[in-house]
Order: sequence, then structure tokens, then C-alpha cells
Amino acid sequence: MARDVSPDQSRTSCLGGRLTDLFALSGLAVAQPLLDIVGKSPGLFVTHDTTAVELLALVCVVLLVPPFVLFAFEQLLALLLHHRGENAIHIFACGAVAAVFGEEVIRHNTQYGRVSVVAAGVAAGAAFAFFLGKSKQVRQFVRFLAIGPGLFAALFLGMSPAADVVFGHGASGIASEVRTPKRIVFIVLDELPLVSLLDGTGAIDAELYPNFAGLADTSTWYRNSRTVAAFTDGAVPAILTGRYPKRRDFEPIATSYPDNLFSMLADDYDLNVHEAVTRLCPAPSCATNAEGGFVSLVTKAASLWREFASPSIRKKTFDNADAWKVVEPNLERFVNSLEVAAEGDKPRLDFLHLEMPHYPWHYLPTGQKHRYVPGDPPGEAYLELWQSVPGTEAARQRHLLQVQATDLMLGTILDRLRAINAFEDSLVVVTADHGVSFTLGEPARNPSAKNLPDVLWTPLLIKYPGQSSGVVDDRRAESIDVLPTVAEAIDAEVPVKIDGKTLLGPAQLDGLRRVYPWVWFPTVRDLVAAPGRAFVEFDGAAGFADVLTRTVVARHGDADLRVYRRGPYADLLGRMVAEFDFGPSSAAVATFDNIDLFDDIDPKATVVDWAWNIGSISSVELETQIAIAADGRIVALTAAQLPNDDLAPFTFVVPPHLLEPGGVEIEVLLLSGPPTAPILSPVSLSRD
Repeated sequence: MARDVSPDQSRTSCLGGRLTDLFALSGLAVAQPLLDIVGKSPGLFVTHDTTAVELLALVCVVLLVPPFVLFAFEQLLALLLHHRGENAIHIFACGAVAAVFGEEVIRHNTQYGRVSVVAAGVAAGAAFAFFLGKSKQVRQFVRFLAIGPGLFAALFLGMSPAADVVFGHGASGIASEVRTPKRIVFIVLDELPLVSLLDGTGAIDAELYPNFAGLADTSTWYRNSRTVAAFTDGAVPAILTGRYPKRRDFEPIATSYPDNLFSMLADDYDLNVHEAVTRLCPAPSCATNAEGGFVSLVTKAASLWREFASPSIRKKTFDNADAWKVVEPNLERFVNSLEVAAEGDKPRLDFLHLEMPHYPWHYLPTGQKHRYVPGDPPGEAYLELWQSVPGTEAARQRHLLQVQATDLMLGTILDRLRAINAFEDSLVVVTADHGVSFTLGEPARNPSAKNLPDVLWTPLLIKYPGQSSGVVDDRRAESIDVLPTVAEAIDAEVPVKIDGKTLLGPAQLDGLRRVYPWVWFPTVRDLVAAPGRAFVEFDGAAGFADVLTRTVVARHGDADLRVYRRGPYADLLGRMVAEFDFGPSSAAVATFDNIDLFDDIDPKATVVDWAWNIGSISSVELETQIAIAADGRIVALTAAQLPNDDLAPFTFVVPPHLLEPGGVEIEVLLLSGPPTAPILSPVSLSRD
């Protein structure tokens, strides 16, 4: 006998079916691509200090919020229409989701342009809606697809690198027996080439970098130290494991590298670990540094999906460069965590990976920040080849200003250690994961024969317990040698086989050395890996000789202005324009992106948005020299970069201490003639 079904039961069943349709379709269009993107982006969860509960909550949000929002929209619209056309509304909503899915598939599997992709996606959605409304079999198939979101979630939680970061699956390594434990302070900086610190004589420039120089005066400076990888994901694990990098697709997490400094010391040391874009310290024993809470995590995940789904942007993953956003909170938490060791406590490992002076460059030597504009330096492509002398030098200048800010941050850490009497008897290690190059026509990070001195040689300063005088040691040193050196300094045995050698033993000959290139860049240029190898080889001795003779900052003039000076007219900085001869006014017209920022100047503000500027100038040739004056004083020097049509971009940085508070009048002047007797030609300045 057939059971009667009430109208209420029938409507409930119908609503449940519609919700199931939306759940299945949003799983394909939203949940699957988003979980795939964030699953391959463990750095997102490192910077947000994501807990297991938050990860599960994120999965629930991804799976449930889109279909329920669509369902609520359907019901609201149906209510407004007094439930007329409910089925048509549902079919339209399903078609819209199918259109998004179709657009994603077409965009990421073809080379069609934006208009074609959108048109094809709409056509696919319309066709799907038509068949959904006409065919019972299509409706049944869609509801069968409702098992998909659950499978996507299970794969994400069970197999993704992101889940490994949060849950720490299989992250336990082999601990070592430490016989002479000493407090260890270990600082890894990011994208800092040794040449940026040098003065051309092989010494650290003490005027520009007093804290690096001061540390070198009480440490052993392994001046011939090189990284073995040009990317953080390989370079930091190499430092902390003593091994050459694994495959490029290995994530920098504890499950990929379980035997590392942290696992080696875990039984004998309290671990005060602050990582930036890696998670090599097994959770939950280590401190972490969050960019924001759960809301920030969801917002970032939604942004990644929008970028993926956009018809104009290809597949997107979390960019580790986003770690720059937590530089100051990271530093503050680390400094505040440096505490006096109590009697009877375990020794401490205080570890900090600080994303400084890594791009984007927006810090000044005073610690002030200027505005950050997303994207590459104007006229250049940071991760490709430097295109022009002005663009390259402008990028180097901002990098060096940020190196000075890094020196200031290092000083904050060293001052704190001295204040708590934890410097003299501690083992202090300061190094960097890799460098960066500013060589015209060469890549910034991928190793080439011409940029090796910038990319590979990094600072390595080790102050051994009780050491009070500086030693310069030019033996061959590599980043993989740091772990065994630390182990020997505290009389610990490294319990696994590694590639590195202790720097406290006999020096090794400096012959052919290896580096693992950044495979994201399409070519290794004139360095070629042997068949079957993931690394290229180079002559270490020749490269080191080049490093020692490099000078990247002029050694004369006011220390506060040295890095700000640029080009052949560098000595004009800070002088009054009235001191020089004027030529006829130029026909060129200049514009700034944000000239209004100069209407209200506060030179002592924490954020000085006006200090870095992007502009363009018409009717000039490449490398035309330009001066910027404020209230009659030359406050910046720059040059025209590669012209685009009739406009050439230029950028400049203003030293805040050269400006007075309040509004200032800006002038743009072209420079010609000999540097000792320059001629200044005024340029019209447009505020449009």
C-alpha cells in the first residue's frame, strides 16, 4: 500500500534536493579548486598559525557557506515572488554555478582570451541549466556528485602539505644527546647577499651597518660562506638539516625534513622557535607567528579562489612573499620572548627566521616605512631579468635601505640579549638563506655565471660561547655546514648522515661547488646542470675573490645619505638648487602617482608614504638624469627608465630628514653637464 506524502513533506524533500544540487555544484566550482590551492600552500597556514580546529572550520566554511548562501538567495527571491517560478530560480542558480565551473576549466586548460572564456563559460552554464531542467537523469547525476565535496575534504585533510603543517603528521625526528648544552640564539635572515654589507675592502661597512660590524668584532665571521639553494624552500631546510635540498616539490615542513636542528635538540632544549614561511619545528612544541586570526585566513583563502576563478588570472597559490606583512610582529614577539634563564631550566634555543631584507623593499634605515605598491619595480620584473641601468639601480637602492633597516632590527635583538645577560655565554648564529642580484641583464635570484657573487654568498657570523674578539675565517663554508658546526659547539652528535662538515674541523679545499637553482625561472642561462642532476656547479674560489672586491655603495659623504645618492650627480643630494646654473626649461612634462602626499609632511612619522614615489616623464631618453627638489633643496636623484610609448617611468626615494614638517613645493629638474658643474633644466610638473 502506497504511503501518502503530505504537501509539507513533499516541499521539504524538494528543498533538500535543491540544496543537494547546490552543494554538489559548488563543490566542483569552489571547494575542489580552493582546497587544492590552499592544500599546496602550507606557507598560508604557517603565517596564520592555523590550529587543527581552525583548519577543520575552514573546510566547513569552504564546503557549506557557498551552497547555503546560494540556497538562501533562492529562497529569498522565491519569497519575494510569492513562490512563483521556484524551479526556474533554482535552475538559474545551478546554471550560474556551472558557468563559473566551466569558465574555470576553459581558462586553465586553453589559451583563450578573457572575453572568449567568459562567453564559453556562460554558454556552458546555459546548456547545463537547459538539460538540468529537461532531464531527470541529469538531475540524478548532479545529486550523485554530492559525494564529491566530502571526498575533496578527505583528500585535503589526509594528504595535503597544508594538513601536514597543521597536524604535524609523521614529523618526529631523531633527537641527539647533548653533552655540553649552551643557550643557542639562531637568526636566519632572508635574501641578504654578503656583498650588500661589504665596503670594497672585504670588511663590513661599519658606518652603514654598525650592528653587523659590531657582531663581527666579537664573532667568527665565515666570510666565504655560500648558500646551496637560491630559494627559501630549499635554503632554510639545508641550513637546519645539513643536507642538500631534496626535490623542489618537497614542502619546507617537518614531515619532509623530520631530522633537523629542532628535532635534534627537542629532548634537551626548550624550543622558542619563530618561523616565517617554513614549519620545520614539529608542532606543538614550537612558538609560531600569526599574520592574523581565522577571519584573516578565510579572507585570504577567498582571495585565492577569486584569483583562480577570474577569467584574467591563471591558477594562484599563496605567495611566501606575503610573510613580509608579519616582519614587525614577528620581530616584536621574538624579542619579547627572549627571557632570562632560571636556575634549573633547560637551555634554550631561540630561533628566528626574519623575512628581511627580502623584497618588497619598503623600509628605511630609521625603521620607518614608505608605501608598498604591489607588483614588480616599475619598468622591471623582479624575478626575471633586470632590463635597464636606472631600474636596476633603483631596486638596489631600496634593497640597501632595507638592509640598513635589517641592521637596526638585528641591533634590537642583540641589545635584548645583552640586557638579559644572554649574549656572552650563548652560541649566537646569524646567517641568511640566500642572496639577491642586481646585475643588468641577469636574473635577480636564479643563479647565472655573472650573478653568483650576489646570489650565493651570504653572511655567516657565529659567536661561540665566551668568545669576545672577532676572527675572520675564509675557509670554504656552505649553509649545510651550519648544523654540524652548532652540534660540535655544544658537544652533540648529529644522529643521522648529513652532507655538511663542521667548520670547527680542518678546512676543506675550495673547488667546484654545487647550487640548486630556482626551477621556477625558465632557464639557468650559462650554468647548465649535468644530465640527471638537479644542481649546477661553479668555481667557489673565483667567486669569493670577486665578492671581496665588490663595492655597492660609495664610501664618501654623509653616512645618512650615502645609500640615497644615485648616479653621476650623486653629490648634489641635500644641496640647494640656487647653487647651480639653470638651463632653459625642458619641454618634458612629469607626473607623480601621489604628489598630493607632499602637501602634508611629517618627517618623523612611522609611515612616510611620500618617501618613495613612482612617476613618469615625457620626451626624454633612457637614463636621462633627474633631480627632485623640495622647497629649493635637492632631495632625490633618479633617472628615466625604459620608455613606454612617449613616457619613461622613474622612481625615487626621499630621505625624510631632508624635509621640514608641513607642505613642500616639489620641482623636477633635468641634469646635464659635468657632475662638478651641473646644469639644471626645470620640467613642468602635472598634478593630473
